[in-house]
Amino acid sequence: MTLWVRYSNLAASLLLIYNAVIRQHLVLLMNNKDYLYAQEIMDTFKQCIISNIGNTGLLVQRFQIRLEDIKEATNRIRLSPAIVDDYMDYLNHQGVTAFFDGVGSIMCEVDLTKVYLTQNEALKMSRNIENYNIRLAYEQSENS
Repeated sequence: MTLWVRYSNLAASLLLIYNAVIRQHLVLLMNNKDYLYAQEIMDTFKQCIISNIGNTGLLVQRFQIRLEDIKEATNRIRLSPAIVDDYMDYLNHQGVTAFFDGVGSIMCEVDLTKVYLTQNEALKMSRNIENYNIRLAYEQSENS
């Protein structure tokens, strides 16, 4: 557990540096809790799509991140538009199409062909695609 926390904190710190370089400004409004939560969201999105591939065959899904959920997860009282922009920038840099809906949510479209997958995630995705194709071929042969 301690090793994972240290790794997560290191990863969040590296993401802060990466984001600063990419955006080329020194004032970042997201903190470590924000980056850890954003990464948790990404992991959840990927796992959800990967687990559904066997049923749907779809590699793309849409998700909604409520600003209230971000505030609760990061212990913030309010979110400024700049922080919301930082979240969208982070997600966009991860390969997600993200935009603010103007009401209180960040809308995301996650395409597994555009986001980074770990080796295990890629293997699970591959197995689920293969299972979907086998099931589809079986159903088509049953209908013939």
